[in-house]
Amino acid sequence: MKVEIEIFTLAEQEPRQDERVMVWKEKWRGWCPQVFNKKCDCWDDEEGDDYDCDLDPQDLWFSLPKNPNKL
Repeated sequence: MKVEIEIFTLAEQEPRQDERVMVWKEKWRGWCPQVFNKKCDCWDDEEGDDYDCDLDPQDLWFSLPKNPNKL
């Protein structure tokens, strides 16, 4: 299976509120699952429970592909 993804900067486009996405921040040097929290202007941890870090317009992100077992 081939999956294509679109990668955005936060300045270009924002995820939906409470959407779980993969995020690249320069200081991390890797992709991490995060939950978008515009209400508090932050990324929440991957469970969406707790603050993890501030939003930066240069953060890269992409939506996670749909689970093929749930199609």
